[in-house]
Amino acid sequence: MINTQYIGITIGPIYKTFKKAEKTRELWGGSYLFSYLCRKLVQRLNADKFKILLPSPAAVDDIHPGVGLYPDRIIIQAGEDKWAYVTKVVVEIKKEVVNEIMTAIKTYPAFDPFAKLLKQKVQENWDGAKKYLLNYLQVYTVLANPDALNLKTDKGENLGIVRSMNVLLDHAELRSSIAGFDPDPMKVFLRGINHSWLLRDAFNTTEYGKDRKKFLHFPSLPEITTTELRFISDEIKEQYDKIVRRDYLDLIEKEKETAAALAEGVIDIESDAKEDELLAILFSIEGTKDYHRTYHRYVAIVHGDGDRIGSLIGALKPEEVTKFSEDLLEFAKAANIVIAGSRFTGGCQTDWGYGGAPIYIGGDDLVFFAPVASRKKEGDNQMFQTVFHLIRDIDQKFDVIFNKKNANGEYENYPSLKEKKDRPCMTYGVSIGYLKHPLHETYEQSFELMKAVKNNDYKSRNRINFKVQKHSGQWFGGVIDKNDEASWNAFLLLLDANNTSDPKLEKAEQFINSLSQKLRFYQSAIQHRAVKDNEVELKESITALFDNALDEGVHQYTEDYWKKICALLIGMLNQSKKNEGRSLRERIEEAIDTLHGQLRFIHFIRSNEFRN
Repeated sequence: MINTQYIGITIGPIYKTFKKAEKTRELWGGSYLFSYLCRKLVQRLNADKFKILLPSPAAVDDIHPGVGLYPDRIIIQAGEDKWAYVTKVVVEIKKEVVNEIMTAIKTYPAFDPFAKLLKQKVQENWDGAKKYLLNYLQVYTVLANPDALNLKTDKGENLGIVRSMNVLLDHAELRSSIAGFDPDPMKVFLRGINHSWLLRDAFNTTEYGKDRKKFLHFPSLPEITTTELRFISDEIKEQYDKIVRRDYLDLIEKEKETAAALAEGVIDIESDAKEDELLAILFSIEGTKDYHRTYHRYVAIVHGDGDRIGSLIGALKPEEVTKFSEDLLEFAKAANIVIAGSRFTGGCQTDWGYGGAPIYIGGDDLVFFAPVASRKKEGDNQMFQTVFHLIRDIDQKFDVIFNKKNANGEYENYPSLKEKKDRPCMTYGVSIGYLKHPLHETYEQSFELMKAVKNNDYKSRNRINFKVQKHSGQWFGGVIDKNDEASWNAFLLLLDANNTSDPKLEKAEQFINSLSQKLRFYQSAIQHRAVKDNEVELKESITALFDNALDEGVHQYTEDYWKKICALLIGMLNQSKKNEGRSLRERIEEAIDTLHGQLRFIHFIRSNEFRN
């Protein structure tokens, strides 16, 4: 009799690879490489009739996903005699991918002096570079019997098969390669990602994006930050797309010319079009001037991660894991459509979603670039929206799948999680950085912001930790509690176009800046009232404080608006008292800091400090 066993596979090093990226396309390429490796493994094992619990093999033959949809882990249910075969497949697939990387490096044009030097040195020690990559790609397998997967939490709750296997895979990942090679072949590969097979695999496009019907590439930072401009009108969209296409093809042509010049000993040719030049050209499009804003020179990098997904997995029976795996894939696809439409996955040039650019969407893990603000068409009108509206829309897709209710208000899926507080949700880190700020720093900050609110200081989870790093070195931000639905929705309303994006709204910038300063000035008084008073007294005292502080000049023009902000502050302070973790004073201080950050953000999306 053959007993059932479980085999886990983990793929990396993802974070280490991301740190090598210097451009958006390199960050995307690093992510897609690991998803590509996972997909090849799933394809092979699925074809061999293995029962793959995670990830779902349902889309494994969708070979042009545009974004990494496959995670860094695979969990298989198999007979005890299958271990040797699976490890053999892992070795074979890993070698195939390394060979593809090495072939790509060999065929890359030497498009600048640095690239030429890197490529030269890799070719001088071809075997050494290949050996390095085989060690660098960390694909480990773990075998476990069902008895070994009965791990429990500190509270004695069963982790379940998937979570238990993940613990074992966590330990496997502690092994790391100590191999070194200079220059780093992975960095060489990422630097020329425009010329790799990955781009064609992802976007189903011809080499260098020359297929006129399927011109797709991973966008540069200026393209991402100014995407809003192409949504203004069809005429502007046509001009915008022509400029982007021309810029990209000029870049490719310049790389070829540079490679030829380098072969003849000429080394003074620049390869990349400067981002400022592309930005200036896009800003010169007729009809866009009134829409130019400071935030068009900033990019948002967002990390999203599911909370309580582990608890959900732990409650599942083995036969339910397949449905859960399919749900994760369904959410990944839905989130991708919200972020970027079918632009990448379907090659549709008219469906851009919010206008973001996904780096990785694997189940409940999301990483993407996004413009700070964008527009969407609703009937004959255009609705102004921000990256926070985008997060709301992603959450709605998440809830449709994982928190769907029936006509009686009862949760339909995963009935083992009865209480609302136990339901899965999403936590986000949002880092908004200046175009010229090092990309890897903005990326790392986004990840750290997300991690900072995924602990027992925030037991209810479901938060957005955001930070805007200005080009001047100043920053602002805060922690938005989405559990407080009234305050979360109130903030989104304050970001409405009537209050933020209309360039004709008189005195708005002066008012918002003044209110932000007043909030800081009266912070101690507000904290004292919030700690001491009950809800009724708090509302009365904070309202009186606002009345006294904002009774002059500019505030009289915006009385309705500042009353909304006053109500928002009261709601946030009351919610702070309900939360667990940290002291009450700390929670109240964070609420005030967050409102200050929200006001600064509103001011930020209204301003245009770069206007000529």
